[in-house]
Amino acid sequence: MAVIAVINGKGGAGKSTVSSHLAAYCAIRNPEVVLCDLDPQRSTEIWLKLRPASSAKIRGHSLASSFTHPPTDARHVVIDTPSGFQGMPYLRLMMYADAVLVPTAFSIFDRGALENTVRMLRAAPRVVSGHCAVACVGTRIDPTSNDSALLETMLRDLSVPYLGAIPIARVYSRCLEQGLSVFDFPSDVAQCQMPHWAGVITWLETIFAKATRRTIAPRPVTQRSMPATRPTLVSSVIRTIPRFLTR
Repeated sequence: MAVIAVINGKGGAGKSTVSSHLAAYCAIRNPEVVLCDLDPQRSTEIWLKLRPASSAKIRGHSLASSFTHPPTDARHVVIDTPSGFQGMPYLRLMMYADAVLVPTAFSIFDRGALENTVRMLRAAPRVVSGHCAVACVGTRIDPTSNDSALLETMLRDLSVPYLGAIPIARVYSRCLEQGLSVFDFPSDVAQCQMPHWAGVITWLETIFAKATRRTIAPRPVTQRSMPATRPTLVSSVIRTIPRFLTR
């Protein structure tokens, strides 16, 4: 199992768009995919309801406000997180994450949020130990622009891989409105977007290769939830015998 989280402390960074596309790519590759929506806006949940039955199947898994445990019956899990995602929900998620993808635009506000998010992620125990990879992808950025080059330089200074930039294109809104992604949208316009996702796909395949044999053990049953043992006739009789007679 591979658990992939999409995290950025700032809203409007493209987390839901990136999460839905990651889930679609995973589903085309392997049908046992779960898309967890932790965002109160339920953007990816709305997208899943629009998804045609003929498309690669993605199972939704909505959580009210927190994350406790990934579904154990999934091949891959993609998690869309809300803005300002931190505290205990963040810490619980990072106990299981194999990879975190940080989408970001390039405004001064986005760059500040990116730096804060990266610093938070780099302090996570699984990231420190090398069990969780962190990378960044640009959103609504022209891949050939100076902004993309400057973002790559910034991320190099932060020691975070830059997977390329995804430009603004009408095809993304057209796909999402139909419950689709550019990976399963049958048009030449959508296929023209494939080169912009090449870095993300290569990175994903690396994550999948490392997590091939990983399994999530189910949570242990607590003693309180264990069924009580019914007393036998012999044990009941022994308890009624005075103690001095049993010495």
